[in-house]
Amino acid sequence: ILGIPIAFFGAMWLMPYGPWPVSINVISLFAFILVLGIVVDDAIIIGESIYTKTRADGHTLDNVISGARRVAVPATFGVLTTIAAFVPMLFVGGIAASFFESLSVVVILCLLFSLVESKLILPAHLAHTKIEPIDEDDLFHPMRKIGLMEQIPRLFMRIQCRVQAGLHRLIHNWYAPTLDKALRNRGLTFSIFAAILILTLGVINSGFMRIVIFPDIPADFIMVQMRMQNGTAPTIRDRALSQIEQVAFDINDEYVSKTPGSVDPIDHLLTFSQGDTEGLIF
Repeated sequence: ILGIPIAFFGAMWLMPYGPWPVSINVISLFAFILVLGIVVDDAIIIGESIYTKTRADGHTLDNVISGARRVAVPATFGVLTTIAAFVPMLFVGGIAASFFESLSVVVILCLLFSLVESKLILPAHLAHTKIEPIDEDDLFHPMRKIGLMEQIPRLFMRIQCRVQAGLHRLIHNWYAPTLDKALRNRGLTFSIFAAILILTLGVINSGFMRIVIFPDIPADFIMVQMRMQNGTAPTIRDRALSQIEQVAFDINDEYVSKTPGSVDPIDHLLTFSQGDTEGLIF
């Protein structure tokens, strides 16, 4: 419960400081939404490990620490690899630099605070939390009379018990034996996944499956990008941009004259130059 608030408030605390100061804006708020589904992954892993250990050996401080230590290293490196994926965005140049910097700073700070919270605060919280076991005999007794205010919570508890029992059966009857066989036959497991990877790449490269990364979607405006040879004088660039503008207005007048009562397809034109040899009109 405390993982997300601690990560978010910690990130907000350190956002204005450091070599990449960030304010609360649209981009940083988008970064908070983006990291929302990532920030508690390590806490879930730690919490599940502690739950499994205490369920098997009892709820004691040593068992809580043992459960947290058992997955501390992989959970830590899982967060660090995610941080490493966002670090290069801090060094992006150009007009998009501020966008990527704000995004990366917020994500990295949230993940760092989440890492600290899941390794220190969460185990301490679980160690001092006494969870009373559910009396299933009392919960599912057919003659048990309960009031209206107790029916909805008990209904959710019954659903929770059923789902939990189903998950335990799935883990012990299917997942754990399959995982044990896969680990004991590492070569076969690796070969199967390598074959699946080769088959997937073959299907993609054969043309059997069409892939369109950037589909052609009709836009609401037309954009013309002009690029001239290096060394072209700025006056020639400006003259070429003016000619493109005039052609656009001529097409607009021709369309209006041929279709009376229609709306002008071109309301405004925005023209600006990019360096001495490039220009953009839309």
